[in-house]
Amino acid sequence: MIIEKVKHVIEVESKSLSNEDDLAHQLAELKESVTNLEGKYEKAMSIMTEQGKEMILLKDEVNLYKGLYRDRRQDVDSAEVAFYAYINSNAVNIGNQQVVVFDHVITNIDTTHSVGAGYNPVTGTFTAPVDGLYVFSMTLLSGYNDIRTHFAFHQDNTPLTSIFIHGSTGDSHTWDIGSADAVVSMKAGQTMSIRHTHPEAHALEGAFQGAGQSMFSGFLLREHLGRESLHVDRRQEIESAEVAFFAYISNDANNIGSYQVVVFDHVITNIDTTNSVGAGYNRVTGTFTAPVDGMYVFSMTLLSQYDDTSTHYAFYKDNTPLTSIYIHGNTGGSHTWDIGSADAVVSMTVGQTMSIRHTHPTESHALEGANHGAGQSMFSGFLLREHFGGGNIVG
Repeated sequence: MIIEKVKHVIEVESKSLSNEDDLAHQLAELKESVTNLEGKYEKAMSIMTEQGKEMILLKDEVNLYKGLYRDRRQDVDSAEVAFYAYINSNAVNIGNQQVVVFDHVITNIDTTHSVGAGYNPVTGTFTAPVDGLYVFSMTLLSGYNDIRTHFAFHQDNTPLTSIFIHGSTGDSHTWDIGSADAVVSMKAGQTMSIRHTHPEAHALEGAFQGAGQSMFSGFLLREHLGRESLHVDRRQEIESAEVAFFAYISNDANNIGSYQVVVFDHVITNIDTTNSVGAGYNRVTGTFTAPVDGMYVFSMTLLSQYDDTSTHYAFYKDNTPLTSIYIHGNTGGSHTWDIGSADAVVSMTVGQTMSIRHTHPTESHALEGANHGAGQSMFSGFLLREHFGGGNIVG
């Protein structure tokens, strides 16, 4: 009996020792696993550290290449050309066909550094340093009580469009202001100026409290690279489309009905490098159709006919009115003409249209045609930036 008990105790102790050996073995395996994991962790941290260093080096390399890209791009990008000037002191006795001189220059940039190019504040003339599409603007304030007269954009010696201003009409003795834009292609060496086109001498107001009131500006929208350029083919592959138009009414437009589209039949500029069928400006319908998605800029300057009563003309995007101008040739005892101008900056998708419509609900009205070869009622527009897909754009 005692021997049986001793055997039992020995068996229990043996099993216990066996369990302890198993546990010790398991602990040893776990320790080895922890050691292996620690090694892998240290190796991973070392790799991550190296990768972090590589990422920093890659970032520096990317920044380096960005800098090189900017430098290279400056070598092949189009020139930067722009000017902005106003008349400092009153300009009096401006003779017929005399160039108006805007003597106070705010901006005058020409990165080509071409000799004799850019805006000249002594002669009042801008000379194109490169071939390209240019946009010009003028705003002129007549001298007090100065009678009606005209000032016109001249490309070289050719009149394009003009504005009519009148400070004295009937019993009214005051000032008058007019504005206009021009969008034209120019060759290097061609000039743009503003000339007085009335046989009598007239005057324009200078600055008031340090701010110019009669001003002239322009900029290069897009350079036209010649075929001799090493980079022209590559650039044309990646550049956005070139789209622009500029037109005026050649003969007086009479009896323009309610919500009728105004037709600007004489075209100076009409560019669409996409060659899209049915796109661009249509001189028969008076409507511009967008050939590509993008941000567009439009401008109108309209001159009412003599003694025409008050009315409105509006930008229409498709069939939606945007903004309008109000002009009136008959106000009280004054029987005269009236001029109005407006700009519009809108996003458009392919196929959308822009037009100018007469918006008097019941009456027909009239607009002036050209005077001495220069349009007085004009419509222009250009593609500022093409949209190549992506997120939604409001406008």
